[in-house]
Amino acid sequence: MMRPKFYMVLFALITAGAVSSGREPQQGGKAEGEQTQKQQEGKSQSLQSTASAKQGDVVLQRLSLEEILAKIKKPQEKWTIVDVWSTSCTPCMREFPKLVELSKRYPDKLRCMSINVDYLGMKTKPPENYEPKVKKFLATQNANFDHFLSTTPDSDLFEKMEIDSIPAIMIFDASGERKMLWTDSNSGDDGLSYEGDVIPWLEKQWK
Repeated sequence: MMRPKFYMVLFALITAGAVSSGREPQQGGKAEGEQTQKQQEGKSQSLQSTASAKQGDVVLQRLSLEEILAKIKKPQEKWTIVDVWSTSCTPCMREFPKLVELSKRYPDKLRCMSINVDYLGMKTKPPENYEPKVKKFLATQNANFDHFLSTTPDSDLFEKMEIDSIPAIMIFDASGERKMLWTDSNSGDDGLSYEGDVIPWLEKQWK
């Protein structure tokens, strides 16, 4: 007479244990899944922050030609070299790494700057429209010096600075006086280059 009750109790205990053991893994799996998702989100945010920091290392100032010239011509101890370039100018971007090399080769003698002239003066495309593309290129160059995006349209800048083509490279002495201007019109047969035109001229001045 006791057997049925015994089996009923035993069955109840086994059933309760199975339910209990079945719930715990489900809860644990959910907790682990949430933790893994949070870790992945954290890694993603970390990568985004790193990318933003790298892009933020490039300081690009949007200034008018007059404002840029005021910075260039401010008297100081070093000479200044200015590279006028555009992201639509393949020779400009090909030669740009040489400017970076100069900044590292003569840090005590030479101050390097660049002026981007992507802005054409169109109302539908203001200067800030060109900033992401310009900064993206500069970020690949490890160019840790002053960069300007001209808010003066390119044609007006060329006229005021007497530039007939780009790339254009200028040298200013310590007093802010322009000593030299190179474009394709007065460069070597292979076109304007730092190795063929600018560096030999500089080294001659410093002898």
